[in-house]
Amino acid sequence: MNFNINTELPPSLAEGYFYRALFLLEEDRDEEALQDLNRTIELNPLNEHAYLERGKLLVSMDKEEDALLDFNTCIKLNPSNAEAYAARGFYFELKCKEEEALKEYNKALELKPDDVGTLTDRADLLNNMGKKHEAYLDYLKILELQPRNVYMYHTTALMLYSMGYYEASKKILATAAERFPFFKNPYQEECETKN
Repeated sequence: MNFNINTELPPSLAEGYFYRALFLLEEDRDEEALQDLNRTIELNPLNEHAYLERGKLLVSMDKEEDALLDFNTCIKLNPSNAEAYAARGFYFELKCKEEEALKEYNKALELKPDDVGTLTDRADLLNNMGKKHEAYLDYLKILELQPRNVYMYHTTALMLYSMGYYEASKKILATAAERFPFFKNPYQEECETKN
């Protein structure tokens, strides 16, 4: 589909600009999407989703400070928007403010406890902070929510291995190898190369 960015939409169709911006984002047409998100906010300054999407776009454009303003506005408009807290957590992570990022991820998960994306972000952050046991608990929850997520089996096994839980790590990898025939168990490969 080809959206013409030069097509002027009626001012009453602020949502039209918003949905066109989402399409443009999918097409990697960031500058055009930004124009439409700006127009959406200009026409409807109460559209929390436009602030959130513009904030995420601004982060990708290395305009983090402007992004933070948008995330804050989104949360001001709707303090229950879990995705805005998660996005703000990502912002703080980019700024190497780990404790602030963790606080934001925790708030997002308080509002939406089964959000796998935020759980993964928090688990990765906890792992980087050296809080391996807490990260492990998040990884296990993700496996519970998405038992077909082969990447998470691998990540959880690496986490256990880094904590010194070698047998538990082997067990997770063996489970992955059972569930996913294409999955190569590194322990098995190691044994095969030694023989």
